[in-house]
Order: sequence, then C-alpha cells, then structure tokens
Amino acid sequence: MSGALVAVAAIIVALLGGAHLTLLYASPKLSPDDDLGKRLSVSVVPLSDATNLLRLWVGFNASHALGALVFGLTTAISPSCTTRWCPNRRT
Repeated sequence: MSGALVAVAAIIVALLGGAHLTLLYASPKLSPDDDLGKRLSVSVVPLSDATNLLRLWVGFNASHALGALVFGLTTAISPSCTTRWCPNRRT
C-alpha cells in the first residue's frame, strides 16, 4: 500500500515538472512581461558577456522542471520495481 502511495505522489511530481517545462517553452504564460523581459535581456551578469538575467531565469526554471520530472519518474518506478534489471528487485 505504501509503495502505491509513493508512486502516485511521484507521478504527481513528474506531471507538475513536465507541465512546468512545457509551459516554459511552449506557452507565453511563464514568460516575463514585455518591459520586464526587455530589462532582463539587457542586464549583464558578471559571469560572462553572453549571459543575461533572462537566460539565467529560463535556465533555472528549466533545470528545476527537469529535476522534478526525473525525480518523479525515478521515484515512481522504484516501488514497483519487479523486473530483472532492477538492482534491488522484489522477488
């Protein structure tokens, strides 16, 4: 029973991560306003000349969305691991 609850919670996290990643790149809902986007794109960060705050913002959101997606998928697969390739499979 607890493995099923963990799997359901992990699937929810994976779905939220996937939705966040999809909305980040395919929808204008997670993009900054025109004025804010313009200010972020011209701001220079001392890391390099090619880096600006807009690229950092998109990278931060993408990395965290991918992290939630991968965490959710691996955690959802782990409790139901019964196949031969699983390292700690249940027999």
